[in-house]
Amino acid sequence: MLSDQFPAWFMNSVIVTGLSAVITIAVAAFAAWGFAHWDFPGRSTILGVVVSLMVIPPVVLLIPLFQLGAQLGWISTFRLLILIYIGLMLPFSIYMLTNFFSTVPVSILEAARMDGASSWVTFVRIVLPLSKAPLATLAIVNILWAWNELLLALVLMQSNEMKTLMVGLTGFQSRYSLDIPTVMAGMSIATLPLLVAYMFGQRYFIQGLTAGAVKGE
Repeated sequence: MLSDQFPAWFMNSVIVTGLSAVITIAVAAFAAWGFAHWDFPGRSTILGVVVSLMVIPPVVLLIPLFQLGAQLGWISTFRLLILIYIGLMLPFSIYMLTNFFSTVPVSILEAARMDGASSWVTFVRIVLPLSKAPLATLAIVNILWAWNELLLALVLMQSNEMKTLMVGLTGFQSRYSLDIPTVMAGMSIATLPLLVAYMFGQRYFIQGLTAGAVKGE
């Protein structure tokens, strides 16, 4: 019954979504900082390739990813789904953060450098605190996408115990008699984490649309 399986599906979604979003934001922040402020050969070309990956629909990758997962023995495992989600969310995340980091006034970075701060210290202690709005915006966007993603999870998470919530609810509707009140109750509970995430991050979400490091610059 849905009531017996729902807690496991819910926790699976929390694990997959949480780890995917956190790792994606961490990797994207480091990569975006490099693209925005490190001058290295092929920087523009590499960034262009990364951005171009945004237009590739996940459905065209489904068969190769399934074959790779089968060869590695990773079908119905969290690590396969999390790695794929990270790969799909990284291009947009890097693009968004690169644009923001590029707007950080040079005067702030130069002041930190004159005070003896290394590039790492400047990034961690100055840039990241200034980036709360875009980071929160990116977190909300990635959480919404990963939580609601169905196609990849449906194909790759074949074990009933490893299904995410959306996959479990979809299978419940087709496997058992359609109990609309039960399914609607499950869907309502499934939206609560997204609602909570948005309520806590809405202030930063709105600010992230026009975020800047210093007012008036």
